[in-house]
Formats: sequence, C-alpha cells, structure tokens
Amino acid sequence: MLNKEIEQKPAFVEATAGKENVCNIPNFLTFSRIIGTFLVAFFIFADFHIFYIIAIFIIAMFTDVLDGFAARKLKSESKFGAKFDMVADRFFMIGFFLLIVMKLSSTGLLDKIHFFQFFFIIFRDVATSTIGLILMSIKEQAFPKVRFIGKITTFMQTVSFPLILLSVFYLVFGSPFYFAVVTGVLGLVSSCYYIFDVRNMMIEKKNNVPLP
Repeated sequence: MLNKEIEQKPAFVEATAGKENVCNIPNFLTFSRIIGTFLVAFFIFADFHIFYIIAIFIIAMFTDVLDGFAARKLKSESKFGAKFDMVADRFFMIGFFLLIVMKLSSTGLLDKIHFFQFFFIIFRDVATSTIGLILMSIKEQAFPKVRFIGKITTFMQTVSFPLILLSVFYLVFGSPFYFAVVTGVLGLVSSCYYIFDVRNMMIEKKNNVPLP
C-alpha cells in the first residue's frame, strides 16, 4: 500500500506543477485593456473631451508593452498569459475602432477618408483575430512569439490613431494619411509573418505527436 502511494506521488506532483498562476501583475495589466475599452465607451458617449479618450488609448497601448516586459522580468510567462494578451489586444483595438466610428458617424464627423485611415490602422488586429480564436480552441497550442515588426506596428498604431482622431477635430493636424498607410502596410506584413509562424508551429506540433 505504501509503495503504491509512493508510486502515485510523482504523478500528483507533476499535475500540480502544470497549473499556471493566472493571478499576477502581467495578467492584471492585460486585463486593464479590457477595462479600458468600457471606460472609453463611457467617455465617448458621455461626451468627454477627445483628449481624455486619447489619453486612455495611449495608456492602454502602453500596458501592451508593459505586461510582456513584466512577465519576462517576473518570470511569469504562461500559455494563458499569451492567449489572454491576444484577446485583450484585439478586444481593445477593435472595440476602440467600432466605438469611434459609431460616435463620429452619429455626429456627422466621419468621412470615408478617415474611416479607411482608421481601418488601415487596425488591419492587423482584424486579420489575425480569427486565427487567434482558432489557436485558443486547440488544447495545449502555444502562440507564436511576437516579432520585431509586430512591435513596430503596435508603436505605429499608438502614434497614428491619436493623430488621425485629432485631425477629425483640429485642422492643424492636417491629414496624417501617410501614417495610416505605413501602419497598414506594417500590419499586413506583420499578419503574413503571424500566419507563417502559426503554420510552422502547427506543422511542428503535428510531426512531434507520438504515434499510438
């Protein structure tokens, strides 16, 4: 009986060790972007000044950098954290886009040029959302690591979205069309790399599965 307990103990320890700690600082920073989406919705429809809305956007985008840095620094990287980060990113960016479009359309301030500029900026998030959801549905499937071009795209989104939004209200900002185009092109390339990396990971995982 004692021998059986000793034999079973390693299996229990292994199962316990496999559990991820989801209550940590990086995941809290990630969750703040979801909260930020609802905060933006409140600010927009309560007619707060555009500067407050832009401030929330920039802070939320900053947490996208900060959560990854904190996860590496605190050694709390996990599969859950990677999936949660992807969901929060897409939820915030696409949610922010829809909220802005709805508000500007209702006030007659949105023209086709600004609409396409906004869409160019979030192209990457729209293009990779479906793939991300598919990956989340696959058990034990990891996410590709973020490439440098993905980080550059995020930086350009942080700069371009506020500039275009300000240009709707203030003529002094002109028409930052080139920012939107550059961000869109970077997003397209980033999306292609993401799809390529996902494909390679799926092939690698399939080849490494032991035969029954």
